[in-house]
Amino acid sequence: MKSIVLAIAMAISNFAVASEEPFTDFKSFAEGHEGNGGDVVFCPSGSPFQIKVLEEYESEYIRDWHVLPTEKSTYVGIAADYVNQSLGPRFPMLTGLLTDRIKAFDKNVKFLKGSELTDIPDSSHIALPIDCRVRQIVVLVRSPFPGDFKYTVNADLWDMLSVKQKALVILHESLYELTLDDGAENSIGARYLNSVVFSGKLSEFYGTDKKAFE
Repeated sequence: MKSIVLAIAMAISNFAVASEEPFTDFKSFAEGHEGNGGDVVFCPSGSPFQIKVLEEYESEYIRDWHVLPTEKSTYVGIAADYVNQSLGPRFPMLTGLLTDRIKAFDKNVKFLKGSELTDIPDSSHIALPIDCRVRQIVVLVRSPFPGDFKYTVNADLWDMLSVKQKALVILHESLYELTLDDGAENSIGARYLNSVVFSGKLSEFYGTDKKAFE
């Protein structure tokens, strides 16, 4: 489980430079224009469910982890609350970074109706319910061209999600971008870290003693 803390520590060390340096030429501006993104598990029959965020399915069905309760009512508020509950006491810098990205989501998104987003084969998941499939709900472009959007969302799938599920999607995108900046080639680590955050497992693994994270 030390890998969780290592991933967070590496993310902190990398964002300080990556998040503050402006683009200075078109070459650097174009870097990161390739798409990554987030997935949902969609079951046309409605069994065992109709739709879940991929790591939500992995958490509940593979790990038997469940989403934390929250009193927040908006997807932005819920996502920020999960970050604060799980990471805030131990990783205030990362909490601030993720919270800023979560709050900026609505300003950087294009909701696309009546279109199927191109699948990006970066999930490397190990299982799906029978007769269900993965569908792309978000495409993330870390360095969009002028006039383009950072996030393109399948609006038809988005409208099927609960407010908590939307929060998990936003949190996934924020965490995935950090791991991509750190050299990740797929979303496995981001999904696992998202699961740890939204289920509150970090405290269960390490307790509340900060020395456990040193």
